[in-house]
Amino acid sequence: MIATSKTEWRWIGPLCGLLAAVGYTATNICLRSVTNIDSAYVAFIRSIPTLLLVLPLLMVRTAQGQSLVAPKTHVFWLVVTGVFTQIFGNVLFQWSLGIIGLALSVPLVFGSMIIGSAVIGAVVLKEPIRKSTSGAIILLLAAVTILTIGAQNGIGPTKLNPQQMGLVTLAVVGNMISGFAYSALGAVMRRGMKAGMSTEMTLLLLSLVGLISLGSWSLVRVGPDYMLQLSSGDYGKMLGAGTLNAVSFYSLATALKRLNVVYVHIINASQAAMAALAGVLIFAEPLTAYLVFGISLTAIGLTLPAYSSLFSAGAKKPSAQNVDAQNVGTRNGGGLDSIANDPPQFPKSPKAPVVIPLGDVLVEESS
Repeated sequence: MIATSKTEWRWIGPLCGLLAAVGYTATNICLRSVTNIDSAYVAFIRSIPTLLLVLPLLMVRTAQGQSLVAPKTHVFWLVVTGVFTQIFGNVLFQWSLGIIGLALSVPLVFGSMIIGSAVIGAVVLKEPIRKSTSGAIILLLAAVTILTIGAQNGIGPTKLNPQQMGLVTLAVVGNMISGFAYSALGAVMRRGMKAGMSTEMTLLLLSLVGLISLGSWSLVRVGPDYMLQLSSGDYGKMLGAGTLNAVSFYSLATALKRLNVVYVHIINASQAAMAALAGVLIFAEPLTAYLVFGISLTAIGLTLPAYSSLFSAGAKKPSAQNVDAQNVGTRNGGGLDSIANDPPQFPKSPKAPVVIPLGDVLVEESS
C-alpha cells in the first residue's frame, strides 16, 4: 500500500507541472485569438475568473480560523505595482500579440522577465547574481536581439512595409516592458509573502486591482455599446483565458511543492517552445531561422541556471539520511515527521519560486 502511495505521489509534481505549462500555453492561444478586441477590455474580462476562483479559497481559510490580515505597507505596494503590471504587463502584452504574434511575444517576455528579475533582485533586494544567471542573461539578451531582428524582417501576423517598422519596434519594446513589469510584481509579491501575506489574499488584491482599474478604463475607452456588440464566442475565449490562467497557477503551485527548482526552468522553456509551435500551427505565423535560433537561445538561457543547481547539489553530496530528513522538514514546515508515511518528493531549492498568475509567466526568486 505504501509503495502504491509513493508511486502515485511521485507523479503528482511532474503532471501538475506539465498541466501548468499546457494550461498557460492554452491561455496565450485564447488571448492570441482575441487580438481584434480592445486590449484593456480583454485584460479586464480575463481577470474575472481569478476573482471567482479565489473567493471560495478565502472562505475556506476564514472557516479554518486563518488570518487574512496583511501588512498595510505591503498591501499599498502590491496595489501600486498591480496597477502598473495590469497596464504595462497584461494590456501591453495583449496589444503586442496582435502585432508580432504569439511565437515571438512569449519568448521575448520570458527573456525580459528573467533579466528584469535578476536586475531588480540585485539592485532593489540586494540579492547576488550567480555566474549561471549572468550567463543566462547574456544568452537571453542575444535571443531578444535575434527575435527583434526577426520581427523587423516581417515575422508575425501583420504584413509590414518599411513605413510600419516602427510599429514592430514598439511591439517588441512593449513585450520587454511587460517582462520587466512582471519582474517588479514578482519582487513585491515575494516581499509581501515573506511578511505573512497569503497567496489567496495576494490574488484577491491583484484581481480587484484588475477589475477596478481596467474595468473603469474600458468603460471610458470603449463604452457599453462596444461591450454589448461582442459575440458570446469572444467572451468565451476571454473568460476561458482567465480560467485556464487561474487553474494553471494552482497546478504550478502544487508542482513547486514537490519539484526541484530545476523543473521551473524546464517548464519555462517548454512554454516558450509550445507558444512558438502554437503560433506556427494554429495562427500560421511564419517559421524562420530567426525564430528557431532565438527560441533555442531562450530555452538554453532559461534552463542554464538549472545546471548550476544540479552541480551545486551534487557537490555537497549529503548523506541519504540527511537528504530524507531535510526533505521531510521542508515539506512539513521544518519539523521531522515520519519518513515512511510522507509522500516522496524531489529535492527542493532552499528558496521556493514565486509564481505570478497574471502574465502567464512565473518569476523565480534570485539567489
